[in-house]
Amino acid sequence: MPQFKLRSRHLLALSLAALAPACDPEEALEEMVVSSVRRPCVGLEPMLCLRYAEDGGELKSHYSGIQDFTHRWGVETRLRYHVEAVEKPDADAPSEHWIADEIVSEAQDPVGTRYDFNFHESAPDSGWFVASGERLRMIDTEVDCAPALCAEVLSRLAASTPFAAGFELTADEAVPLRLVSLQDIP
Repeated sequence: MPQFKLRSRHLLALSLAALAPACDPEEALEEMVVSSVRRPCVGLEPMLCLRYAEDGGELKSHYSGIQDFTHRWGVETRLRYHVEAVEKPDADAPSEHWIADEIVSEAQDPVGTRYDFNFHESAPDSGWFVASGERLRMIDTEVDCAPALCAEVLSRLAASTPFAAGFELTADEAVPLRLVSLQDIP
């Protein structure tokens, strides 16, 4: 019996050592706060960028996703992550991947919270908005709107007219935003 316990402990120790993450200095865990909203930005194409801050600093835009993390509209997330270098990235691809390790905390914006975005790059083929049944889809996000507002957005895109749009957070994660206003911007 004592031999069995010794072997089990030895096996357990070896298993844990093999499963333990091998973090070199580039893969050290860091912590950030991811904003409850993504903002319109333009990388290689129009997109909705994650906004994040580290150590209480200013919000910055992140143009590629965070592996193992899914942004939810209206949810501010504090998370631990690490960065891994990408060997031989494509010409326009990032040279590193951010990987989420742990969600530390989440804070929910109240339903009805307003978010205002400017759409300066509003060419017809920009991809900011497309019709999605009786709604619009803003890049990858379903947006509820009154028929007249939906039509106005598509009209402004067709005319390449820059505009500001006001949204409210809904209680529906499948359709998290409701378009409530449009304004001209210079």
